[in-house]
Amino acid sequence: MQKPEIIRRLRPIVGLVAVIAIVGVLAFISLRKGDPPTALEADGTRIQTGRVDTPGAAPREGSIAPDFVLADYDGRAVRLSDYRGKTVLLNFWATWCTTCAEEMPYMQRLASEHPDDFVVLAVNQAEGTSSARAWSDGRALRALVFALDHDKSVSGAYKLSPGLPHSFFIDKDGYVRAVIQGGMTYDNMRQRLEKAQSPRPAG
Repeated sequence: MQKPEIIRRLRPIVGLVAVIAIVGVLAFISLRKGDPPTALEADGTRIQTGRVDTPGAAPREGSIAPDFVLADYDGRAVRLSDYRGKTVLLNFWATWCTTCAEEMPYMQRLASEHPDDFVVLAVNQAEGTSSARAWSDGRALRALVFALDHDKSVSGAYKLSPGLPHSFFIDKDGYVRAVIQGGMTYDNMRQRLEKAQSPRPAG
């Protein structure tokens, strides 16, 4: 006879505990969403992604390209400076961008033709890993290196205006040699690559 009475009295307490637990979980999730994006180094160290301070860097022709670290599709760290010694086509893109879809096969072709001294670093802007990966895998863009700018911190460092794609040709010493807003043809890319691989003008 006493058990039902005890249960009746405990119900409000149990309900309150459940509410507190749910609020705690939601608060934890909210805090996790606010955490800065990270990537995994080769040694297992987890580091924050985003712009890397580079003295004198600016996203314009003749200046050192702003360095950064982002995560690839598997969460591994990708640094722009890792590709010093190679010419880099840094391309900002998104799955909704029709011009990106048109020009990326040209990037695939150019990267395949220059496997030793040229790399295309394709940075997805503010989309989820699964959607970006499905988009690029569906187009068999295996010669490109993909990275994810989830919070647009790198896009901000490169001062991108609205709209995509945006591309930067960066020479083997890390200097920006061309800035392109909008799409390119294969011939456009090849000509800019040749220019980026030529000696940099003095001064």
